Amino acid sequence: MIERFIHELPEFEPDSKVWEKISAKLGALESPDKKKHAIIRKLYAIPAFWRIAAVIVLCLSAIIFLKDKLSNPKEKISFSYHEEKNTSGIDTVFVSNFNAESGNHCIPEKVNNALEQINKVCQKQPEICKDTIFVAMKTQIDTIDFAINNTDEKIRLYPEEEGLLKIKTRLEQEKNKSIKKLMQYVVS
Repeated sequence: MIERFIHELPEFEPDSKVWEKISAKLGALESPDKKKHAIIRKLYAIPAFWRIAAVIVLCLSAIIFLKDKLSNPKEKISFSYHEEKNTSGIDTVFVSNFNAESGNHCIPEKVNNALEQINKVCQKQPEICKDTIFVAMKTQIDTIDFAINNTDEKIRLYPEEEGLLKIKTRLEQEKNKSIKKLMQYVVS
């Protein structure tokens, strides 16, 4: 290509040695590209092997993991807490059942009845429910409910963690105590 343009120049015609030097330099410049392309081609050949090896390792891992999970089914985990009190004519029974497999948390009717009775008192006597002590107790119950819901979510994610069940039991006991205090406050 260069030779063609140099011939068109009127006064300059390079020697044959110059052309040899130019060709040698161009050849030296072209050879790294060829080496680079050869290296790239080799690199593309290697990942195919590694991809196949990775698929085999993943398949074996999945088989081992599933075999272990299927051979050891989870046992149902449940617990309960029971408390009966008669405070000024209001019976309360607090029972909590939790099934780790389904993640279901059962709130019995009597707990709902206690909260409904508190709400009925609030409708009949709204001045009690606007009191700062009542609002603080109700906020505490709502905060504990929020913590119980978060714990339920974590138990669904990590059902093997026994510490979460203990935390949930303590939270529910605290909620029951708070409801009892709130009921005593409302009744008094």
